[in-house]
Amino acid sequence: MLRRVLRGGVCFTLLACLAGCSGGGDDDRAPTVPVNGTVTYNGSPVEGATVTFSPTEPGGFGSIGTTDAKGRFSLMSQWGAAGAVPGSYQVAVSKTQVETSDDGLEEARIEEEDAPPAEITEHLPEKYKSAKSSGLTADVQADGENSFTFDLTD
Repeated sequence: MLRRVLRGGVCFTLLACLAGCSGGGDDDRAPTVPVNGTVTYNGSPVEGATVTFSPTEPGGFGSIGTTDAKGRFSLMSQWGAAGAVPGSYQVAVSKTQVETSDDGLEEARIEEEDAPPAEITEHLPEKYKSAKSSGLTADVQADGENSFTFDLTD
């Protein structure tokens, strides 16, 4: 069985969504400040989770990061600058794994049939996938340390 984690696809989708949050072109880019933090789930660090900061104000800029083996993340703005623009954010955290099987895949290609379905596994509770339902928030300050801890539970 071939196992693939489509984090790249998830990150691309989230960045595309964040791009829609911007107010315009390059001239609208605001300065960013470093933002980092930690994500745990039921007391354990979460590796490979996507952390998305969505601005609460219209015309704001979003940022995104991925957790390492210790659950730590650093944000990047939607245009690739390190950190986030100071302001208030709603936060989403997700970790989705997509597994596909080679069984029948080649036959489906040859016979022009549908490929076998992929199995999707959510490693965190569904409510955390959406910034609106997660209940997680962050206020990024222009001055000072912007380090956030998100302790997720069932």
